[in-house]
Amino acid sequence: MFHTSLYYFVEEVEETLGCVERDLRKNVKSLRGTSWARLKGDILVRILAKYLSQVLPPKLRFSEPNSYIEGFPYEYDLLIVKKHSEPMPNTPIYKAEDVMCGMEVKYHGIISPTKELENVAKRIKKKFKLVNNAYPHIKFIYITFKEVTETKRKASTNFLEVTRYALKPYPVFCLVDSRTSRPRPEDWNKLIEFIKHLK
Repeated sequence: MFHTSLYYFVEEVEETLGCVERDLRKNVKSLRGTSWARLKGDILVRILAKYLSQVLPPKLRFSEPNSYIEGFPYEYDLLIVKKHSEPMPNTPIYKAEDVMCGMEVKYHGIISPTKELENVAKRIKKKFKLVNNAYPHIKFIYITFKEVTETKRKASTNFLEVTRYALKPYPVFCLVDSRTSRPRPEDWNKLIEFIKHLK
């Protein structure tokens, strides 16, 4: 069942983004230099939470997008929190003891030359580790909707492998190969299992 849900998820993301982009292009010739990338990421995060909510343990729920953990200035695309926890008044900040998982979600991986990609991934890892040093119960994961996973030539960079290596030991999931546009059920299934076993 969840293997096929990946295809529905991918279809819903692409369809929604296509509709929004067509609507935006009625008023703006080029989306370059606009907030389109942020909007695209926000839409992706909301659809992802909708699908993953189906397998989330009943005692947990997703935060709103762009939330924070108390005591740390780092924004997370999504947090998985205890079901009855609420953010601090007038903020998107959750108490650390209520947070079970922090998620960094990208529409299209980290788009940079290999060395810069490693540096960006290491900054993400550092942010995960700083929180883990204080709160080891919080799990962190990195999800990219699309990434280069199948290279054309031997000398080409497999961006997913570089990201995985730089973020080790934190799990990295890629849902679609950007070169072939093929969904990657192996990572989707691993992601589902990870979410199902959160406590």
